[in-house]
Amino acid sequence: MSYNAIKGLMVVKDTTFVGFKEVCSGQENFMFITNTMNEDLQHPVHVSGLKMVDSSDNNKAFFHRADVGKVNPSDCVDMECDAKKKSLLKDLDGSLLGAVGAVVPQSEYEWDGDARRGLGDYRIPKVMLTFPNGSRIPVDQVAPHKG
Repeated sequence: MSYNAIKGLMVVKDTTFVGFKEVCSGQENFMFITNTMNEDLQHPVHVSGLKMVDSSDNNKAFFHRADVGKVNPSDCVDMECDAKKKSLLKDLDGSLLGAVGAVVPQSEYEWDGDARRGLGDYRIPKVMLTFPNGSRIPVDQVAPHKG
């Protein structure tokens, strides 16, 4: 049981990526990808000054889904661990994305879907969904967009 440094940051600067695309047998390689072995934390990645040669836009980044098998009291209790849902790839100068911006995972994946993932409107405390007069506040009124 070892954990990442709390204030870690990966900086990729003035780097050329060559041949990141679909390769033999339909397999793909990616410039930036989450670590499948780490469910607790993925350090943010800041990039600038990148160049791409013989590479596909579809192969710039890939974020894995959280591992449902880690949902247990000794790991992340009754819901998925956050590392793969809260990763951040920040393009500081537009050299990766074509404009300054960020790539973030789809953290709302399976919201109110697969119950094993522990995500859904049922996680919202009832007091947050209740007006002072006791009537219910519709979830879609206060939180229409999940993620």
